Amino acid sequence: MSSEDRERGPLAILGWMVGLAAGWYTGLNLVLAVIACVLAFGVAKSVLPATRKPFLPAIAVLAGHALWMLVGGLLLGQVGAVIADVVAFFMGVAWLAIFPGIAGAVVITLGEGICLVVHVYQITNTTFADPTSKGLVAHMLLRGTAIALVWKGVLESRRQVKAAIGLESLVALLKELLGNLEASGEAARPHVSSLKPLVEELESAARSQSNVDAINAILIDLDPVMALIREASARGALTSLVGQDKVLSEYDFFRASMRSARSQS
Repeated sequence: MSSEDRERGPLAILGWMVGLAAGWYTGLNLVLAVIACVLAFGVAKSVLPATRKPFLPAIAVLAGHALWMLVGGLLLGQVGAVIADVVAFFMGVAWLAIFPGIAGAVVITLGEGICLVVHVYQITNTTFADPTSKGLVAHMLLRGTAIALVWKGVLESRRQVKAAIGLESLVALLKELLGNLEASGEAARPHVSSLKPLVEELESAARSQSNVDAINAILIDLDPVMALIREASARGALTSLVGQDKVLSEYDFFRASMRSARSQS
C-alpha cells in the first residue's frame, strides 16, 4: 500500500461513518436525493464531452439536489416554495457544463455557503426528532458536498490542462524522434511501425484535451515501445539516431508526472 493510500484510508473510513450516520438520521430524505444524484450523473456523463469529466460529480449533485426538491415540491403541492432553488441549481449546472472553471466554483460556493448558514439558523429552531430537522440535514450535506466537489473539479481540470500542455511538447519530441527513426534505415523500421500510430493517438488526445485517464491509457501502450527503443539505442543498434536521449528523458519525466496526476485525481 502506498503512502497516499495510507493517508486516504482514515479519511475514507471517516467519510463512510459520516455517510452512514447521516443516512440513519435523515432516512428516506437522503436516500431519494442520492438516487437523484446518481441518475443525474449518468445523464451528464452521456451527454457532456470528456473535458467536463472533472466537474461531473459536482454537476450530478447540483442537478440531483434540484430534482429531489422539484419532485418533493410537486408531491407536496409546494412547487412555489422550491422553484427559486431549483432554477438556481440548474443555472449552476449550466454554468459548469458550458463554462467550467474557477468563476463558476466561486459563485456556487457563495450561493451554497449562504444557504448553509440559513440552514444552520433554521435547524436551531427545531428538535432532533423533527422531520424538518432531518430534511435540513440532508440539504446541508448535499450543499456541502457540492462545494467540495466543485473545487475538486477545479483542481482536476487544472491538472488536465497542464497535462495537455505537457503532452503537446512531448508529441513534438516524439514526432522528431519518429522522423529520425524513419531516416535511420531498415534497423529502425519495426520501431517506426510501433511508434507512429501511438504518436498519432497522443497528438489527437492533445488536440481534444483528453483527461488524464485517457492519456495514461495511451502511455501504457507506448511504454514497451519506448523501452525497446531505449534498449536498441543502448546496445548501439540505432547509432545514427539523433536526440534520442533527450526524448527518452522527457518521456520519463512526463510519464512520472502523469502517474502523479492520476493518483491525485
